[in-house]
Amino acid sequence: KQVNPAGQVPSIVDNDFHLDESHTIMRYICTSRNLPNHYYPNDIKQRAKVDYWLDWHHMNLRHGSLRLIKVNFLGPTKKYSQQTIDELRKEGDNVLKSSMSFMEEALSKSNYLAGGNQFSIADIALACEVLANSKAYLIAAYVDFF
Repeated sequence: KQVNPAGQVPSIVDNDFHLDESHTIMRYICTSRNLPNHYYPNDIKQRAKVDYWLDWHHMNLRHGSLRLIKVNFLGPTKKYSQQTIDELRKEGDNVLKSSMSFMEEALSKSNYLAGGNQFSIADIALACEVLANSKAYLIAAYVDFF
């Protein structure tokens, strides 16, 4: 709680500056450390594409992941009804399948989600989510996606 009053991770402390939330931390590091432009572009239009995918991540891919985590890992301890389990599993599966298809479509047009000729923090964030899901067998159909 000294680093993050909400008691959550990720969090960083940079000198006396505390910061939370993975995407915000990535943006901050890119900007404060003057990392190569492809991670978080200076060009406003290219940056907007990166921001789009970072925002999209939480409302789509992460949303589906959390539904399946809730049912698969928390379900037994929460004693959800079978109907709740079935509904959460169906919603999570549908959201993840739709999200993965949407990402596949974007990657069929470019090697990187936000376009450009190198990867960005959007690619990093989404790749981490997909890999974590594949390790938890939440998206078995896409284990070999990356």
